[in-house]
Amino acid sequence: MRDLTNQCFGRLTAVEPIRKETKKGYIWKCKCSCGGSKEVPAVYLLNGHTKSCGCIKLENKKKQDITGKRWGRLVALEFMYVENSKSYWLFQCDCGNQKVIAASDVKHSGTRSCGCLANEHATSLNRQDISGERFDRLEAVCPTDERDEAGSVIWKCICQCGNEVKYSVNQLRSGRIHSCGCWYQETRKTCYQTRRDLQEQTSVSALIASKKPNKNNTSGYTGVYLEKKTGRWQAYINLQKRRYYLGSYEDIATAASIRSHAEKHFHDPIIVEHFEKMNSRKKAQFLEYVSRMKEEG
Repeated sequence: MRDLTNQCFGRLTAVEPIRKETKKGYIWKCKCSCGGSKEVPAVYLLNGHTKSCGCIKLENKKKQDITGKRWGRLVALEFMYVENSKSYWLFQCDCGNQKVIAASDVKHSGTRSCGCLANEHATSLNRQDISGERFDRLEAVCPTDERDEAGSVIWKCICQCGNEVKYSVNQLRSGRIHSCGCWYQETRKTCYQTRRDLQEQTSVSALIASKKPNKNNTSGYTGVYLEKKTGRWQAYINLQKRRYYLGSYEDIATAASIRSHAEKHFHDPIIVEHFEKMNSRKKAQFLEYVSRMKEEG
């Protein structure tokens, strides 16, 4: 251990080592020139990472004078305090209220009033009469006594298919709500049926994509996972909207080999049959997989 006793590092003076941590070495108790104290890893003292008990950061926060500056309806009046590395200021709102707000919230997070803007918006939504208005397949019928989290009135609506649903004015005005859910079901079914690469309820593109494990895969092999309760590796393969269980194995290599054999038997013939109909990117992906299989033997 390097002896740092009485050595100065910025405003800090090392007093004595307190304990040892595996990653950061010894932790030293230090006194700050401002009168405070702090426990600092030796490596942070030596590389200049920590130079004070925190008083330098506090002083820098105070130096960032924003007195008189305006953001929306808010005007900064005076600095109040620092908490959790945030500088809090007293702001005057155009509505007459004063409120203490973190300067970073006003500068970067979009706070533009003491809260009066949100209240005015909620009030305007509450006053809106949308009776008879149509929102794609939905027609607003009458308001209810319910409100959403933002205070927007929830309206009873009738869908073109006949279903009765409830949505807030915010949801209806957003343009993201089109129906009671029937529109999504219809378009989803239609899109699935008209996919060009759909062969016997199997997507050729999906078969090629499965050759490479997705980001959430923890085993490194598509269709192979560890059953934590038994500690054994499970293998499976999907085909024609069904999942087929390929067995349980003690080691991952065997499970991966079984899965690979199943791919060659079930997936690859379908891909080869429709290879010419695929786009260039999918063709390249499949040829890359074939080349890799040849190298692995």
